[in-house]
Order: sequence, then C-alpha cells, then structure tokens
Amino acid sequence: MKQKRKPIGPAVGLSISKHIALLDISDLKEFHLQIESKFKRDIAQMSAKYEAQIKELNASQKKELAEFLGGETLAVKTYMSIHRKNIIVSLCSFIETKLNGVCRSLHKKNNLPEKHTDSRRDKGITRARKYIKNHTKIDFIKFNSEWTKLNDLFKIRDCLIHCGGDIKLLEENKENNKIRILKDIVRSSKWLSIKGERHLELEKKFVDEALEIASTFIEKLYEEYFQCNIVQGNQKM
Repeated sequence: MKQKRKPIGPAVGLSISKHIALLDISDLKEFHLQIESKFKRDIAQMSAKYEAQIKELNASQKKELAEFLGGETLAVKTYMSIHRKNIIVSLCSFIETKLNGVCRSLHKKNNLPEKHTDSRRDKGITRARKYIKNHTKIDFIKFNSEWTKLNDLFKIRDCLIHCGGDIKLLEENKENNKIRILKDIVRSSKWLSIKGERHLELEKKFVDEALEIASTFIEKLYEEYFQCNIVQGNQKM
C-alpha cells in the first residue's frame, strides 16, 4: 500500500509560494530584457543599413530611403511602446493576484467569517491590503516605500487599461483629479513622459524599476507573512 503523503506545513507552503512568485517575476524580467534587446538590435541594423546605402544615392533617392527607414523605425518604436505597457499591465495583475492569494490563505487557514471580496467599500490592492492588515500583524510600514510606488504603478496601469494611456480621455470623463495625480507621478519619474500633451510614454528603465520594486515587495510581503505564522504557531504551543 502506498503511504499517504504528509500534508505540507504552512511554513514550507509559504516558502514554496514565495519562491514560485519570485521565479515568475524573474521570468518576466528575462522576457522583457530579451524583447528590448531585439528592438535595440533592429534599430541599430536599420541605422547601419541607411549609412551603407546613402553614399551611393542621389538626393531624391536619399529622401525616399530616409522616409522608408523612418517608417520602419517608427514601427519598431511603436512595438516597443506596446511591449512596455503590456509588461506593466501584466505585472500589476500578477501583484494583485498574489495579494488576493494571501487573503484567500488567511480566510481558509483561520476560518474567517468574511472574505476579502465581501468588502464593497474598497477594491483591488487597497482592499487586499486592508484585509491583510485587519487579520495579521504584518507591518506594511516596513515596505511602505515599495507600496507607495506600487500604488503609483497601478494608477498608470488603470490609465493604460481604461484609456489606452491617453490622459485626454480622462478629461472627457471629467476625471480631473486622476489627471492631476497622473501628471504628478510623471513629473516625479525620470522615465515617464506625456507625448503630445496626452499620451503616456514609458522608457525601458521605468519598466526595469517597476519589476525590481515588485520583486522586493513580494519578497518582503511573504517574509512578513511567514514571520506572522511562526509567531502565531508558537503562541498556540
């Protein structure tokens, strides 16, 4: 007869969850870097192609080639922009999923009467954070810097999802407070800008920084959750 496997203890389960989460972010980082490297190579190749051909062309042909390669370069830069926005949207979804996972774990482990989704006053990561704070001794002040930056990141994400990154659409919806907040976030970052006074533009380093912040936050969150479980377990002994 097969022996029944012993159930995984909460400490081991949390350690595995943290490890998998950090691996997922690492994979996202690697994917991001690979795509950015390809874009960089493509633009360099276009520039080299232009420099190699332009010497043998007359003025009219030079203009035609410049227009063609300019269109090609613009297409690559458009793909770069889409890629960066998609990474931010995916990253935010990942973080929200992990926070909601901690909430579900708390609900199941402690037989709590209410789920985090029962709250209608808050939503998203704010709702998850409040639920975790109410039912654990996790001190969010320990990673307040990461949390503040993630909040800003989610505001960028919301604009990308609901308005395609076009802040003018927020004006049409008379959401002036959101516009002010977004412009403040852009002003505070070296890697964000607003193109044509309406379109959010993300530099590669903005995405790099967001991935690092998310990784640090996830590591600190699981470590705090782990410590809380150890303390509670010792108190019951």
